[in-house]
Amino acid sequence: MRHKQPGTFVDESATDGARRIITILSVAYILATLAVLPFAALPGPVIPAVTTTFGAGVLIADLCTGFLLIVHFRAIRSPSLLPLAGAYFFSAAMALLHILTFPGAWIPNEPLIGSAQSVGWLFIFWIVGFPSLVLLAVAIEARSGGRQIAEPHADRAMVSAMVAVLALVGALTVIATAGEAWMPAQLQGNVFASWGNTAQWTSVALSMAAFVALWRNSRGQDALFGWLGLALIAFAAFNALAVSGGARYTIGWDLSRISGFISSCFLLMFFLSQFSRLHRSLAGALARLRHVNENLERRVTERTAELERSNQRLRQALDERSLLLREVYHRVKNNLQVIDSIVAIEASSLRGPPPEDVLRNLRRRINALGLVHQQLMTSSDLATFDIRPFLDELGRDLIASRGGGGGSAKVDVDISVEADALTVDLDFAIPLGLLVTELVLDALRRQDPRDRAGEVRIRLRRSPDAGVTLTVMDNGGAIGPGHGTPHKGGPLGLSVVEALVVQLEGGMAVFHAGGTKVEVRMPLPEIKS
Repeated sequence: MRHKQPGTFVDESATDGARRIITILSVAYILATLAVLPFAALPGPVIPAVTTTFGAGVLIADLCTGFLLIVHFRAIRSPSLLPLAGAYFFSAAMALLHILTFPGAWIPNEPLIGSAQSVGWLFIFWIVGFPSLVLLAVAIEARSGGRQIAEPHADRAMVSAMVAVLALVGALTVIATAGEAWMPAQLQGNVFASWGNTAQWTSVALSMAAFVALWRNSRGQDALFGWLGLALIAFAAFNALAVSGGARYTIGWDLSRISGFISSCFLLMFFLSQFSRLHRSLAGALARLRHVNENLERRVTERTAELERSNQRLRQALDERSLLLREVYHRVKNNLQVIDSIVAIEASSLRGPPPEDVLRNLRRRINALGLVHQQLMTSSDLATFDIRPFLDELGRDLIASRGGGGGSAKVDVDISVEADALTVDLDFAIPLGLLVTELVLDALRRQDPRDRAGEVRIRLRRSPDAGVTLTVMDNGGAIGPGHGTPHKGGPLGLSVVEALVVQLEGGMAVFHAGGTKVEVRMPLPEIKS
């Protein structure tokens, strides 16, 4: 066989050891047969049950072998396997018919079906038909060149082959049981007719021809063909011993039954040995697989434990980092509060409004910085926060810290905040908070106690152009020399607002209509990871 198929053994190459065993058995079988031939015609024991035992053994062995050949045809679809399987199914059927038509096998001195001559004719059909089908299989193998039957046609070819075998067996059965009037006698009592002897020698010749063809085709390299060749030698010995005995119940006839049964068992033993080998191989593979699986499970367990330890260390480091950042933000806020307290103490010792206003505004700026750190300290990632609550609290703090100064009477001012959701980080929040503080302080300075209640609006909106617009509006007087504008004469003043706008990469515009509106456009903040 040339169709190598993983997981099958029909086409296995014969090992050197297997070739030696087949050669030794073949030579031994031939020599043993030649040694018995001179004594084959001697009378043997008359035991009709021998035929029943022989037929039943051949029937079971050939059925099993034919089935296994069909199974492996399904695996490799070699065309030569079909006639070979057909030969074994044919032999099994003829063995069954041999039991049914042999006189004395079931009924004393009578066949169960057919006539006294039927068993002889069926036996001739059997011993000629089996080696002929094997020879056909060898010829197909030699001519196929390793080709396979196409998978869609494999089942149909298999069914056709089995139907042909059944049809052949049926036709031969009808001829043997109903053709007594025109078929020559094959037996005269228990003695074989001369033409029957010729048919048996023909079977010997067909068996040896199939053996030689097998050897020439496989050169002993194919394990299946090697054991099939040994089966053919045993089948040839089966016929040679029977014809040399010349009649039933001779030594040659009795030994031929044993040889026929052995011939049927050779391929079956080959299959069983291969099944045993495959079972051992599978058991070994399963053992190795279990070992590999155990190693993998152990390594996975170790790796999982290692990863868990690493994750635990990372979680611990992250917790320590978060705690450290919170502590840093908390301490920065506390330090700013200390600075604010110091400024407040210094401011209380000063006399005169101008220095007091300067220090109060400085405290408000410090408070804006502290609020940024407070928001970061309470955020989930310690790096970003939403700007809306920050602006709300900044507005409330600016109103709460507002006091008189510069000769201005205190005016009731309402600060409202409207802001879109916007996530910011430290780099954006600090300049934005300081900018809002400066603009609100300027707006508060413009409130006139003679006017109606003051109002300051803070708005932060996203722009369609992927930017942000900050608007601070009030209903006080316009920016000018007489209304406390972001003056340049103070410590900080308008120059601080302009610097903060530049830091935010924005642009500022001032509008006067019923008050003052300062609008600052800037790009969306980029959160640094």
